[in-house]
Amino acid sequence: MCKLKQYRTYILTFTVIIILLLTVLITRRYGGFSVKSDDFAVNRIDRVTSVILEKDGEQLVLQKKESGWVVNNLYEARPYAIQRLLETLSRISIKSTVPESLFQKEWEKNSGPVIRVQVRERPGGNKSFLVYPVQSNPYGNYFKKREKGTPYIINIPGYSGNVGSLFVINENFWLPNIVYSFQPSQIKMIEMLNFEDESKSFVIHQDTIGSLKILPIPDKEPMENIDTSQVYRYLSYFTSLKFERWVIESDSVDFNSVLSIQPMHRLSITDRSGNTIRLSTYPIYRESGNGSDIDLNRIYVRINEENELVIIKYVDIDPVLKDRSYFGNNSNQ
Repeated sequence: MCKLKQYRTYILTFTVIIILLLTVLITRRYGGFSVKSDDFAVNRIDRVTSVILEKDGEQLVLQKKESGWVVNNLYEARPYAIQRLLETLSRISIKSTVPESLFQKEWEKNSGPVIRVQVRERPGGNKSFLVYPVQSNPYGNYFKKREKGTPYIINIPGYSGNVGSLFVINENFWLPNIVYSFQPSQIKMIEMLNFEDESKSFVIHQDTIGSLKILPIPDKEPMENIDTSQVYRYLSYFTSLKFERWVIESDSVDFNSVLSIQPMHRLSITDRSGNTIRLSTYPIYRESGNGSDIDLNRIYVRINEENELVIIKYVDIDPVLKDRSYFGNNSNQ
């Protein structure tokens, strides 16, 4: 009888142990209740070797190599963008859990595409999570460790913006912010169309180095008495043009609305190899107490008719947005 009792005790103890082990495994698997505020954060960003972002079947790979970070194993990455991403990964913090019923309700109402984030660290570490960009959440986004896991509100201390917007799939976002870079001798033709005042438009031809000709538009006859020093000064302004940043989804910009209006300028630069870069400028409207005002410091620019926009400071692009009067001998600009 004692042996039978002892046997039952063993079975009961073993069963309890199994239940506890299963409970631990299940809570870990599905984002259990025992979490730290920095569970999603990367503690040692100096050990990060790559970051993989996926959304709607599209994948972007940022990888650290000896020469620096590269995008999709093809292009040099913009250092500031990488630095910002790593700082984001190191600072994301759990603000609170979210009841599953509330998460499902918010997700159905205000959902965007799920972003899968995978962070690889040396020597062999791997951290992954899912980002659910819910616009209605004022603190940050919903994060999960797994699809069936517990949802958490994530924020970055001191940052009041949309946390999910910092995980960008668009390849262009990670590339250096350089629109073009030409030496004056590389330029064969420049066409500047001013749609607000056609009389200011012009075309510069430099068929051979040192041979300059400026044609007014729509006139076909070359301008006379041009100030060649002004022309060469103008060509020197094309050495480098950088933009501030790409316009991304979280900016809530209606691309079709912006691109449906006539641009203010269209600038085309053709080099000696026959390659052409075309820039179209559009005003940026900012909301104010009186409705909306034009931003006097920045403009939208469309590059090569792509369905994307960048933001450029006026102070950077203004030198190349000249009128044809700039090249006259009486010009004081």
